[in-house]
Amino acid sequence: MLIDMRQATASLLGLLLATVLTGCGERTIPVVPVSGKVLFQGQPAPGAQVVLHPVTADPSKVFAATGKALEDGTFKIGVNVAGDGAPPGDYVATVQWFKVVQSEGGSGPGPNVIPKDYGDPARSPLKVTVKDGPTELEPFQLR
Repeated sequence: MLIDMRQATASLLGLLLATVLTGCGERTIPVVPVSGKVLFQGQPAPGAQVVLHPVTADPSKVFAATGKALEDGTFKIGVNVAGDGAPPGDYVATVQWFKVVQSEGGSGPGPNVIPKDYGDPARSPLKVTVKDGPTELEPFQLR
């Protein structure tokens, strides 16, 4: 469990850093609407975090394209603001789902319940293409 918390902390810090870097200089990245659905073992994964990692080596194109699954597993990706979309292009998608757990001190994020390969851009099998217009991704069927 300690390893899962370290991975969660590292992932959240990376996402925060990418978000801060995106906000520097108040640049707005042109995007198109992107939505999808996350299912884990055939059921919606409410609260799952989805990140689209651009397949590019250009460091000037670093941005955070993220979404959070709702109760039915649907999500909308956002770069500039929540749910506004992502730039057209090819991506590797990662998914992590830290279900809330109860403890003596209250509640908080538990371990990631999604297999760890889905949370690693180098190993995730989830490859997506965002078209030049609104894009509905195929549902992510995770096992």
